Amino acid sequence: MHPFAASSPSGTASDQASLPSDFLSCVINGLSDPIFVKDRRHRWVMLNDAFCSFLGQERKTLLGQSDHDVFPAEQAKVFWEQDEQVFITGNSNEWEEAFTDQNGTTRILSIKKSLIKDAHDEEFLVGIIQDITLRKQTEEELRQSEANQRVLLSALPDLILRMTGDGVYLDFVPTETFHIFGSADLVGTSIHGSLPPHLVERRLAYMQKALETGKLQVYEQDIQVNDEIRTEEIRITVSGDNEVLIIVRDMTDRKRAELALEHLKNELEARVEERTQALQKSEARLRALVENLPFGCWSSDTTSRHIMQNAISIKQWGNLIGKCPQDLNLPPEILSQWLTNNAKVLAGEVLHLENEYFQDGEPRIYRTILAPIQAQEGIDGLLGVDIDITELKKNEMALRQNEERLRLVLQNMPVMMNALDADGNIIVWNNEAERVTGYSATEIINNPQVMELLYPDTEYRERLVGKWTKPGTNYR
Repeated sequence: MHPFAASSPSGTASDQASLPSDFLSCVINGLSDPIFVKDRRHRWVMLNDAFCSFLGQERKTLLGQSDHDVFPAEQAKVFWEQDEQVFITGNSNEWEEAFTDQNGTTRILSIKKSLIKDAHDEEFLVGIIQDITLRKQTEEELRQSEANQRVLLSALPDLILRMTGDGVYLDFVPTETFHIFGSADLVGTSIHGSLPPHLVERRLAYMQKALETGKLQVYEQDIQVNDEIRTEEIRITVSGDNEVLIIVRDMTDRKRAELALEHLKNELEARVEERTQALQKSEARLRALVENLPFGCWSSDTTSRHIMQNAISIKQWGNLIGKCPQDLNLPPEILSQWLTNNAKVLAGEVLHLENEYFQDGEPRIYRTILAPIQAQEGIDGLLGVDIDITELKKNEMALRQNEERLRLVLQNMPVMMNALDADGNIIVWNNEAERVTGYSATEIINNPQVMELLYPDTEYRERLVGKWTKPGTNYR
């Protein structure tokens, strides 16, 4: 929240600029994604900690450098051309690229570069780098697994059988790859001679149920084939009087693929959970940082609704979460000023304001800084900082009053008083000095020819000045 009194703001865009810069630097350095800013000459002018770690170099080494100072010539040329395209067109540029880090590890990066302008209309390029290696590997693993599954399923033809209700084979369509029974000469034989007893009993039960209900019966069975357990899907449907059609599909590879996918799914869920916990820790660190700031800090969305407020801000202005300026019962002129300032910030400006606000019946002076929150898709809200400078202002006022009292004492002393700076210029010339010499302070103070004016004799003047300027010498 930005406090305004009825009087006009007196702050300027330069007041305490270092305060928001330090704060925003902490926020940016808390992000895990590398971020950099280049000027129009393609030189790095701002880097967060993640970017320095990404390149394995210190910030002081990289600042002021360009891609040609760090990367191989061919790669630097590509980066330069891409940056220049963003500067020329003003359009954001986003792409994916393989990058080998200082440890020789190749990573897949998503790089986005955008053009911004500062308050002086100077152009800068902002780049954000995201490591998407894990995502790409996961996508490729999923594609490969799905491809394997499709190949396995499409390559396994079904075994088709026709049987009587009591289990005699009427027809059998063998395949070259489906060697379940070991023989294709089954017509006229009983099921009891081709399957284990427990599978025979189950098959006959499902056949009888199909004949009784007229409905499709589906079940699975495990059968040992050549010292290997295979999983089959059995479909039974009525095909005539006391006759059924049986379709046997080998599901072994499909089951294995499903288990592999389940394993991969569990692994991905574990990775997502790990990433989620990391994000939660990062958010907790950022929240702790904001909560421990020695001044009020808050943010609002693009509708000016407050969405974050630290403890000091709540102590200063009360709980504003979920509230807009329109909800605060403000005087019309103050509400209008707040909405105007918010609109400026959401348009990209950074405002530095200084206002007096009454709390508990006492005036408090705050320096307020409002800055836009930049997201990938644009400005996502605004960030506010309220710094209580009441005591600072009181101290400044007391200092000015003391200086004025001292000036009046010096001016009205009944003896001549003057003082010289390190360059020999007279900077103090009181009323008694004016009366005795006849020269006014306007004529004497900061006059480069003052010594010649007061002491025309060169030899005497040089001797006198020598005594005055000699350290440790008192002269009257």
